[in-house]
Amino acid sequence: MGTNYCLRYDLCNCCNRYNEIHIGKNSYGWKFVFQVDEENELVTYDRWADFLKLEVERGSKIVDEYNKEISLKDFIEIVEDEQKDIKNKDHGDYTGNYLDVRGYNFSENEFS
Repeated sequence: MGTNYCLRYDLCNCCNRYNEIHIGKNSYGWKFVFQVDEENELVTYDRWADFLKLEVERGSKIVDEYNKEISLKDFIEIVEDEQKDIKNKDHGDYTGNYLDVRGYNFSENEFS
């Protein structure tokens, strides 16, 4: 069982419209896997962390697939806890998957 996380930005309070970027997925027993976003150059954990911090400061929201809002602090804790668990594994040697320089898991493929 896993949980996807997205960043909702350009939130409109009048009509509740927003744009969304898929951040990645947390699955029990695996490292968090980040979605590569070439357009925004989100190809490493450090870039994602900086991007999320800036966006949250601008009023964007991190939400899970159940529409539950999560703070940036709590999200970072989830990712880092999964990263240091020695039982975790990367998501395999699939085309488009890689570990960044700090060992965080990334996928260039669309996934849910």
